[in-house]
Amino acid sequence: MMAVYAVFSSCWTVRAEDDFKLEEPSNWSQFFDLRTEAGYHDNPTYTATNPSGSMFAAIKLEYTLVRLPVDDWQVLVLSSADATRFLDNALTDHEVFTFSLFQVQKETLPGRNWEAGFQHVYQDQQVDASTTVVNQGSVAIHGHTLQGYARWKQQWTTGWWLAAKPMLEWQTVEMPLDDSYEPGLEFSLGREWQRHSSITLSYEFHERVFDRLTPTDAFGVARGEGSLHLRQHQVQLVYRRDLDQDGHWRATARGDWLRNSDNGEGFFDYNRGRMALELRWHQKPWEIKLSSRASYYDYSIQRIAGAGRAMREKLLTATGLQVRREFKHGWYVIARGEIEHSLSNQAADRYSASLVSLGLGWGN
Repeated sequence: MMAVYAVFSSCWTVRAEDDFKLEEPSNWSQFFDLRTEAGYHDNPTYTATNPSGSMFAAIKLEYTLVRLPVDDWQVLVLSSADATRFLDNALTDHEVFTFSLFQVQKETLPGRNWEAGFQHVYQDQQVDASTTVVNQGSVAIHGHTLQGYARWKQQWTTGWWLAAKPMLEWQTVEMPLDDSYEPGLEFSLGREWQRHSSITLSYEFHERVFDRLTPTDAFGVARGEGSLHLRQHQVQLVYRRDLDQDGHWRATARGDWLRNSDNGEGFFDYNRGRMALELRWHQKPWEIKLSSRASYYDYSIQRIAGAGRAMREKLLTATGLQVRREFKHGWYVIARGEIEHSLSNQAADRYSASLVSLGLGWGN
């Protein structure tokens, strides 16, 4: 009996060692998040006159796959989809938004890495297009946006880093919007302080080339020849800081200035200044986010109703509050609310919209 016990014990030890070897941690990690929401939106089409409110139900799904950089290679795959159904709105009955990203990163030297990515966005929703070529307030957008990019980044032990990112974007949309492609280039400089705070300064240049739209004169009348080009220069400053040692409080402030100009007589030329602030408090199982943003558009030659009238101006503001409470086994409840206002000296640009919702979700 002792001999038999010794044989089985030996076999069990070998099997246990083999099982232990098979259970080595994987380089890949995946995460799921599924959420359902219900609420009320008082102006889902962002119309200036006679808004129609509606109850809505929504489902949101997010999947993330990550490869840890154990050998200087890192891979990120992210996919998300939001589908909303408006129950009693006369102007729209649904809204769909999807986003997918594939990204590969490689560290070639200490502190230096290269990154390449491809992303896809699908939109079937109402958007405020009054600052684009449509110039008609809210419109329905149905289409796809594809973007490919590469990024080089050098980081030093002092906390400073420098990055460059060329990119190319294609957009295919249904009328009244127009297909376009958009090459761009971004340079950014930043610094981190022991992961408790960071600051980033960036400059971007984009040129959007449309397929069917043509340049216009100073009154917005199409010339009928060539293709419309919109050139954008943007400077942005982002500052993030943890407000306490434990990292429960975090504040993020953003400010940017953008100059948009066309290749016609300047009908679409404008300057945009934008400020945004987010304050987050997180201590398990609670998380609270308060955000606020404002954008001001100042047009160079476009007037609100022809010659002799005031120059077009517009101010967009939005304030949001989100509260999340986690429970056991990955379940959570989330409540959110948001109020938006568009203030303008042009009647078609003015609207107000707000929503409240309550959701139940699960994530691993």
